[in-house]
Amino acid sequence: MADIEVIQSSSRAKVLYPNLVKSAAKEILLVFGTSGAFIRQEKMGVIQLCREAAKQRNVRVRILISSHESTAETVQDLKENYPKHINARYIEQTSGTKATILLVDRKVSLVMELRDDLKTTFDEAIGLSTYSNSSSGVLSYVSIFENLWMQTELYQQIKESSTRLEFCDTL
Repeated sequence: MADIEVIQSSSRAKVLYPNLVKSAAKEILLVFGTSGAFIRQEKMGVIQLCREAAKQRNVRVRILISSHESTAETVQDLKENYPKHINARYIEQTSGTKATILLVDRKVSLVMELRDDLKTTFDEAIGLSTYSNSSSGVLSYVSIFENLWMQTELYQQIKESSTRLEFCDTL
């Protein structure tokens, strides 16, 4: 039976979130709507749990994150030290998209709405969260993730093509 639960307590989401990451057997997909969300959750230990999942259980981790200088060092570390298991890509921050989305093994989702990105702690920053193990709901989020992932790849190809064209124009 599928469960869908609205979690009003940020402290409950704070406990559920790392437990879901720890439960991953094959794949973790993460979307951070803001760089602040990434930084808060790195401080909370979620990124370290992703490292451990990759190293100890061979879990594939893919992260979409808004580009910001405050996250560059961690993202570079992930790419260099876990090249086969962890991949992070930058997405353009869109106004209005202020949620963190966690997908585990394409079976479970946790969507955490951002209440105030200026807050430094998870409990202060997070509003409502929605947990689901409903196949259709989870796969909808997976589809959104995969589309954003492909979009980042296409954007990178366009940037590289543009650079090559500019170089050719200077010849």
